[in-house]
Amino acid sequence: MATMNKMGKLREIVADPGNRPAVSLLLQSSVAMAVVPLAVYFACFYFVFGEGGLIDYSKDVNSRTNYSGIAAIVTVQFVIAAHVVLAFRQDDAEFAKEAAEKKKDK
Repeated sequence: MATMNKMGKLREIVADPGNRPAVSLLLQSSVAMAVVPLAVYFACFYFVFGEGGLIDYSKDVNSRTNYSGIAAIVTVQFVIAAHVVLAFRQDDAEFAKEAAEKKKDK
C-alpha cells in the first residue's frame, strides 16, 4: 500500500507543469548515459583501434578493449558535465523569467 502512495506522489511530481523541463532533461541525460558511451566504445573498438583504424591494435585485444573502455568512461564524464551545465542554465533561465515577471507586476 505504501508503494502505491509513493508511485502516486511520483506521478504527481512528474505531471506538474513546473517540473516538466527538469524531468525532460533528466530523461534525456539518462538516455545519453546509456547510448553515448556504448556507441563510443563500439566505434573505438571496431573503427579507431581495429584493423585499418587510426591506431591498429587488432592483434592486441586487451589493449583494444582497455582503450575503448577508457574512451567510453571519458564520454560518461562529458555527459555528466553537460547535464550539470544544462541543469544550471535551466535554473538561471527560470529565475530570470520569474524576476522579469515580478518587475512587470510592480
